Amino acid sequence: AFFFQPWPQALAGLLLSRMLAKLVLLPFAEVQHFLMPDGAERQDEEFVLQQLRTTANLRLSNPLARLLDFLMFHGDSLQVEHHLWPAMSFLRLGSASEILR
Repeated sequence: AFFFQPWPQALAGLLLSRMLAKLVLLPFAEVQHFLMPDGAERQDEEFVLQQLRTTANLRLSNPLARLLDFLMFHGDSLQVEHHLWPAMSFLRLGSASEILR
């Protein structure tokens, strides 16, 4: 039905759904990106250690939640891997997660 709508209506529906999804996921994104530092900021800390200390992955145990995360949000549950390898395709983040463990 989405493809048979007039293009302005289809575009508005797509943008509205993405906006709503981002509003729902904003608290999760905030938690994943801005973990409280443990003590004083470390300016001389290596990049990888800083990313491991300040980024967190969501643990999705439900297969449906994992599927929705992959299809709609391109692997937001793999934030650590995304921060370590930002140019990597979200299709490969699962493999990177296994290597990182």
